[in-house]
Amino acid sequence: MLRVVRASLQEGRTEQAQAIANLLRQCPAEEFAAAFSDLRALLADDGLLLQEAPGLCAWHNKVHFTPVRTPECRVLLTCHNALEENRFFDPQAQLSFKYDHVRGEASDFQAHAQEDGKAEMWRRALEEALGAYVSHHYPKGLCSVFAHQHAESKRALGLDRSTDLNYCPKQRC
Repeated sequence: MLRVVRASLQEGRTEQAQAIANLLRQCPAEEFAAAFSDLRALLADDGLLLQEAPGLCAWHNKVHFTPVRTPECRVLLTCHNALEENRFFDPQAQLSFKYDHVRGEASDFQAHAQEDGKAEMWRRALEEALGAYVSHHYPKGLCSVFAHQHAESKRALGLDRSTDLNYCPKQRC
C-alpha cells in the first residue's frame, strides 16, 4: 500500500513539474522572473521548483538570448556559444565562462581562442558590420556573432537582441 501511495505522489510531482515547465516556456521573456516568483508562491513546494529551475532557466536564457557582461564586453547566451557544463564562449573577448542560470551570474573566466583564423576574420568583419547596424538602429541593443564549422563548410552566425526593455505594447500594459 505504501508503494502505491509513493508512486501516486511521485506521479503528481511529475505532472506538476511538467505544468511548471509548460507555463514558464509560454511566458514572454520579460515576464519570466515574475512568473517564476508567482509559481513559487502558488506551489509552496520549493523542492520541486528548485529541482526544475536550472533546466528551465538555462532553456529560457538560451532561447531569449540573455545578455551577459564579461570582464571586457557583453555577449549573448545562446545555443550557438554553449560549451559543456553551463560554460559559454565569448568570441569577441576570446573567453569562456561558467554561467549560473538561476542566479544570473557569470564566473570562472578562462582564455578560449578560436582555432580557425580565417573563420575568425569573417566573424569579426560580420560582428563589426552588424554591431554598427544594431547600435545605430537600437541604442540599447546587443549583437554577438559566432563562427561554426560544419563538415566542409564554415559559417558565421550573427544574432542580436534589439529589444527596448522600456517598450510595452498597449494590450499588455
